[in-house]
Amino acid sequence: MEIIPVQEEHKDDEATLYMLPVKYNNIYEIVGWGSSILILVVYINPLDDAINLSFNIIGSLGLILPCINKKAYQPMVINVAWIIGSFYKYFS
Repeated sequence: MEIIPVQEEHKDDEATLYMLPVKYNNIYEIVGWGSSILILVVYINPLDDAINLSFNIIGSLGLILPCINKKAYQPMVINVAWIIGSFYKYFS
């Protein structure tokens, strides 16, 4: 499968270059929203420590996918920090 860069025009006339194939863009957005829900569930209603760790890790990794796709490095760094914090909280 060939990866084709696609440009999408935003209302502020800036073009964003996507790295993943066009047909997968919606899938990565859905994964991102589902990951957001996982993180919010644990944040609002703390569960068992192992479940907190797994939801935070899965959620953060899922949020990194759309960040890679859109070359959004700041949210990617925040999610890596969230993963590190999750491990620290679990093992301390």
